[in-house]
Amino acid sequence: NAIALTQFESLSTNQIGKICGYQTDSAFYKNFKDVTGDTPDNYREISRLPGKIGTDTFEIVLYLIEHATESFSLKEVSTDLRLSEKKINRLLNSHFKMGYKEYSHHIKMSLAQNILSRLSLEVEEIALLFGYEDPHTFSRNFKKETGRLPSEWRKKKIID
Repeated sequence: NAIALTQFESLSTNQIGKICGYQTDSAFYKNFKDVTGDTPDNYREISRLPGKIGTDTFEIVLYLIEHATESFSLKEVSTDLRLSEKKINRLLNSHFKMGYKEYSHHIKMSLAQNILSRLSLEVEEIALLFGYEDPHTFSRNFKKETGRLPSEWRKKKIID
């Protein structure tokens, strides 16, 4: 009920907690965060349009895709997008259950999968393309993401 009530901006968080039967704000906040992974105020802000990715989240995702072959920090992304580092992490966690570091890694590995299946570049070349000077580190990270080493993944895609 509390999640549904967050869409009504005329209701304060305190009022929503009371409507849902909570005696204290702290109990309401704790239980809400246990269920949603976020505070009621943050949840309200992030999910203005249920089931849709908000503009800020979309901008973050586009930025990460567009800059996947570059080396950049969360601070740089924060500055470029004019969003706080905390907000970037919160939005990514809310929509993808991953923080900035995990999600940017996920984007890189997803694009690497696409390149592996479509181009005949060597794994070392793909590793360099995504900023990995050591192909072994790239392969280890690729395996964490996909469950296979890049060469195994490519062979399976060819068979499929």
